Amino acid sequence: MKPLQIAYPKRTFAGISMILDLNKDMCPGPLWDELNGAALARINGIKQPRKFIGLEQYPHDFMETKRFTYSALVEVELNAKQPAGIVSVTLPSGDYLHFEAALETLPQDIPAAYEYCQNERLSIEYGFDYEDYLPIEPGAHTMPVRVCLKLK
Repeated sequence: MKPLQIAYPKRTFAGISMILDLNKDMCPGPLWDELNGAALARINGIKQPRKFIGLEQYPHDFMETKRFTYSALVEVELNAKQPAGIVSVTLPSGDYLHFEAALETLPQDIPAAYEYCQNERLSIEYGFDYEDYLPIEPGAHTMPVRVCLKLK
């Protein structure tokens, strides 16, 4: 499970968010349906080709509450103004680790990525992570995904 390390400049994404509660076995699927429907048409400055991510932002009490903010996002131009109801998030520049994952196994792949970093004694940011949704190759049976963690 050796990750790929990629250096990124500051990047901005826009989309929609919800609070997910892992105690209630909630799923962000409907959020993606909404983003790919009417919400996408309202987002300004979408970069081409489109790059979609699922961003998890963890509050300081996540380990106790198991609640966090999940955002379905598409990359936009850095200074693109967004209308009401569309969130805008800028990810900091720096080195990010990309772990190969699968849509079907994300609930296991995300903790495995954190465990790898802990075992390898890698210093990472714990306030957020994201899934990088890659284009589906012709003939593929599943959407390729990477779990991404920012190095400190």
